[in-house]
Amino acid sequence: MQSSKRTSAYLFCVLAMVGWGSNFVAAKIATQAVSGLTLLFFRYLIASLILLFVYRKRPRPKLTGQDKRNIVFIGVFGYCGAIALQMVGVSLSASSMASIINTMTPVAIIVFAAPLLGERASLQQVIGILLTVAGSIVIVGSGGGESQPLGIAMSFTGMVLWGLTSVWIRRSCGNVDGVFLTIYGTLVGLAADVPLMAADIAINGVQWDKIDGGFWLAILWSGAVATAGANLWWNRGLESLPAATCSLFYALLPVVSTVLGILILHERPTLQFLLGGLVIVAGVVIAILGERRQPEAGSAEAPGEPPLNFSRSRAPSFAPEHEIPTRDPAFQEALKGAKYHDHSGTDRCRAGRAGCHQGLHPGADR
Repeated sequence: MQSSKRTSAYLFCVLAMVGWGSNFVAAKIATQAVSGLTLLFFRYLIASLILLFVYRKRPRPKLTGQDKRNIVFIGVFGYCGAIALQMVGVSLSASSMASIINTMTPVAIIVFAAPLLGERASLQQVIGILLTVAGSIVIVGSGGGESQPLGIAMSFTGMVLWGLTSVWIRRSCGNVDGVFLTIYGTLVGLAADVPLMAADIAINGVQWDKIDGGFWLAILWSGAVATAGANLWWNRGLESLPAATCSLFYALLPVVSTVLGILILHERPTLQFLLGGLVIVAGVVIAILGERRQPEAGSAEAPGEPPLNFSRSRAPSFAPEHEIPTRDPAFQEALKGAKYHDHSGTDRCRAGRAGCHQGLHPGADR
């Protein structure tokens, strides 16, 4: 892959983390009026409208049955299921615990990438990823508050499911590009969230007095940047980079959220944040330097396809039914008086020497 394209893929992953990281601020404002599952519906509704408008003139790919099944899986279990589980999990557990669980996403991606993509992380990559996880935990800290076992289980299940979804997106990029995987997956996720939103409103209701300009601004940002933009950038990154490499950038989430807190909420950085940030940067650098170059999704050597190997190429041979009928009387008659040459120009076949096949049909029995 060209270095410029690889650099763009790195940038897409960084932008995805910035988008997702900024959603913590937007969600904090929006959830004053609605709960998480209702917010999720509005995120996907706005994201769907934006993506459909922006890419309305882009030629649509012809989907196979497998492509459709992949999109349904990504939309239902990833965009809807995984995110909904994490949202509910956060409400039933301490935020620090949910954040620590979320930092384990790179581990889940590596575990699934090996059997599904054939992408095995190098030892240096594993060390780098473990460092990023450790740095994230340092930033998040042990925190406080009580966590219900159900909340921990839901957060962990959502994290594992999103790790599997990310690998499945990488697996699906061979036939459908990242743009349309994002569009179709978002539409499926929107449809899947409708019954969840209805149940959420029935149980938790809506704080109508909290719906104001700030609410709609937060909803718009969450849908346009933190969903449409971030999901699109993430999928574009997965198109060109191994899943394990993309997973490294998850360590930037707590960094982004903390930096935004400093810039917007005027929070002061702690020594804990600075130490954790240094560990994360070191882990990312170590892992990228130890990256095993994987073929680009959709290429001739993409995951799931056998690599092309010309080191033992053989001359083509004809199947038996295509052999020249050398013992046929008509053929023998046609050979009389004719002269044939092999590749070296030496006379090898003359009239009546029907047993010499080298210059006539390679691969036939001699």
